[in-house]
Amino acid sequence: EPLKVHRMDEMTSQLDPDDAADWLICDPDGDLVCLDDVNNFKLQAVESQHDLPCYGFLLYYKDELILGFSADSGFTTKLYDRIFEAPTVVVDGRTPSSRWHASFNEISTYLESREKKPGAVYVTGYGTAAEYTAEDAALTPLRRGHYYTLRAVDSQEAV
Repeated sequence: EPLKVHRMDEMTSQLDPDDAADWLICDPDGDLVCLDDVNNFKLQAVESQHDLPCYGFLLYYKDELILGFSADSGFTTKLYDRIFEAPTVVVDGRTPSSRWHASFNEISTYLESREKKPGAVYVTGYGTAAEYTAEDAALTPLRRGHYYTLRAVDSQEAV
């Protein structure tokens, strides 16, 4: 409910929150939540750091972690330690760091410190393309209209 009330507030002029999604309760300390009828996709919420209730998530496909995601969060190792276990990570990054938004430098420093690194780290939330100032080649800007592979599919596997 706080997500619908607080985080979707900016969208209410365009779309009613109940029309935007099939709302599920994802307790960060609870079980994985199934997202489809055959239980292929599951989600685990991960608490982030923001002034309003805000969460990242871990996305699983057939019990395999495929994506760690967080947007609108300050840098916190509690969150990053969880989402950076995924092979593909999407995080919010800004040029200046703040309590509510991680900086490119914080993300780069954290990534460098990890022994086990994700296959890809994408950064979003920074504003316009001109505001993307990360100089770390290990970080890639997440761009609208691009497609990103989250998991390679074996030709013998039924999807």
